Amino acid sequence: MDARRSVRATMIRRMLACCMTVTTLFTPGLLRAQRNEAGGWASLQLSKALQHNWTLGVRGEIRGREEMHSLDLAFLRAMAGYRITPWMGAELAVDRMWRSTSAQNRMLLSLTGTWGRRSLALSVRQRYIYAHNGETHSYAHLMRTMVSLSCHMGDSRWTPYISVEGYYWDRWQMTHTFIGSRLRLDSHNSLDLFYVCNIKATPAGLIHSRSE
Repeated sequence: MDARRSVRATMIRRMLACCMTVTTLFTPGLLRAQRNEAGGWASLQLSKALQHNWTLGVRGEIRGREEMHSLDLAFLRAMAGYRITPWMGAELAVDRMWRSTSAQNRMLLSLTGTWGRRSLALSVRQRYIYAHNGETHSYAHLMRTMVSLSCHMGDSRWTPYISVEGYYWDRWQMTHTFIGSRLRLDSHNSLDLFYVCNIKATPAGLIHSRSE
């Protein structure tokens, strides 16, 4: 038992070290200010596996902020996925996203690779987003790169993880870092508890907000 605990502690330390390394790579600058707040995310996803490695699904999500007193964003998404290899998949999705002051129609194209070794799993996702605002007739392009590392702790229902995601197109825009753990409630439901560190680019410099 002590040996297993030692192995788990070593894995967690390595995950934290990896998080700090990746965050350093994604964060080219100094922190100028910081802001704390709490919020919550809720999502529901339905998917159906088809023949020949295809998957269809729909997803709805809502995110609250400022102690859940205001809406951060919400979206309704339709998705089609294809398993290219046992360790790589592609997904095309369209959604309608609402924020407190605007709404957008988006197209998302994602490519995700996943590699596992013993109880550790590494995932890298590259996502392209095309967004169109019908009210202002404007459009925007965005690239998002996410690196995630998770640890499956034997028979435990908890899976700690670290994820770092960079947002950019013609310049770097922001980085999200998630440190948390997923609790498997049953075969269809899970609960995530996490801490989010956001670093955003602004005309005055970088803004560091601990949660959003």
